[in-house]
Amino acid sequence: MRLRRFYGTRYEGEVDGLIVNQAIAVDDTTDSTSTTTGSIQTDGGLGVAKAIVVGTTGKIGGNTIIGSTSVTPDKLLHVYGGDSTATATFGPLVVEGGATSYINILGLATSNQGIMFEDTGGASGQITYSHSTDILTISANSSSVAQFYSTGVTLSSGRDLTLSEGRLSITDTANEDVIAVTGNSVTTNSLLNLTATGLTSGAVIRLAQTTADAPFFNFVATADGDTTSAISTLTTSGATTHHIQVDINGTKAWIAVSTNNPS
Repeated sequence: MRLRRFYGTRYEGEVDGLIVNQAIAVDDTTDSTSTTTGSIQTDGGLGVAKAIVVGTTGKIGGNTIIGSTSVTPDKLLHVYGGDSTATATFGPLVVEGGATSYINILGLATSNQGIMFEDTGGASGQITYSHSTDILTISANSSSVAQFYSTGVTLSSGRDLTLSEGRLSITDTANEDVIAVTGNSVTTNSLLNLTATGLTSGAVIRLAQTTADAPFFNFVATADGDTTSAISTLTTSGATTHHIQVDINGTKAWIAVSTNNPS
């Protein structure tokens, strides 16, 4: 084995081993398009103890890890910040942290950032955030689906919310209408349509309250000047007859509902 050491001298030729105590400058400008082209080529691995700066396009052919010199990358690009004891199932990008991990997208206070899901037709799906309006938008099939604000969520026009085998639970903490439905374009159908198929017990609608003076229903027909109509129930504990109170513009009437046989 020929091992040669150079100290500032110029050498041309082939050697079996080379130790250089100064910087190596290659004047050749041949570009590299593979592992066997370019100004510097090696048949083996390349170990670099400090930073690498690439001036133009860089190419890496196999799985690569950033953040460790001893951990084997799980996928094509593995960003490693600590051992999570988990193995990535999906790729090609893996971000791993031993504790809390984040993917941070930086931008100006007036810019937009996001994640795009793109195919040959362009970005079909998006998750974008507008810093100027502080709105997070989710899009599917190239159309906006929902906007998330710090105060709530708004579905885009024409979008439906469907719960499959689920339950919608709402807790009112703002002393406002818990459910507010406005149908400016509904002229022939219903704003609220509840259909129960196969119901054998319970009720389609169950209204319960702990405040006796509060009505179950308020009917407001501002076109007719009717702003105070309401229906509520009046019940005496242990009584067999219950009353439904109807209030029409301040004029009250009662409907008696009894479990006794009227005959």
